[in-house]
Amino acid sequence: MPSQPVFKVPRLVPVRRVPVKRVPMKRVPVRYLITAEELRDMNGKIRCLSRLFKRPRRTIPTLQPYITLLLTSQHSFVKCAKVQYTEAGRAQVKPSLEAMKHLEDIVIRVILQGEEPARAHLRVIDELYPYSSDEETDDDTDDDSDDVQASSESLEKPTPEQ
Repeated sequence: MPSQPVFKVPRLVPVRRVPVKRVPMKRVPVRYLITAEELRDMNGKIRCLSRLFKRPRRTIPTLQPYITLLLTSQHSFVKCAKVQYTEAGRAQVKPSLEAMKHLEDIVIRVILQGEEPARAHLRVIDELYPYSSDEETDDDTDDDSDDVQASSESLEKPTPEQ
């Protein structure tokens, strides 16, 4: 008895391609958290800082926290370049840009101008929060604090009775 295949395999028929009409898709512009201009500026700052870090004053131990914070902030900023725009996200980016600006100022003052890191930090704070009037002195105590202290001392001392 001749063996016959159990299953019949159909013959392959060439498939006719159906023409597909291509519809042009309009690209929806995606708005990113960081603009292209801000990203370009940040890359320029990173290049300049890398040149600045070749100087010997970069190794000052008290400057290292400022440098670490600055580099971390810049790295985070660049990583946000492809994050889609949201109001909340942008609200978080603005203060970090201000903080980076002040950190850059501190690092530049220390490395190029030779200031001490603590002094440069205080200068930046003084620029942020200038005194409200010229009458104030460098003394950090209030005039009222002496009065309060004097009045509390008078309560502690018994008054001599006559």
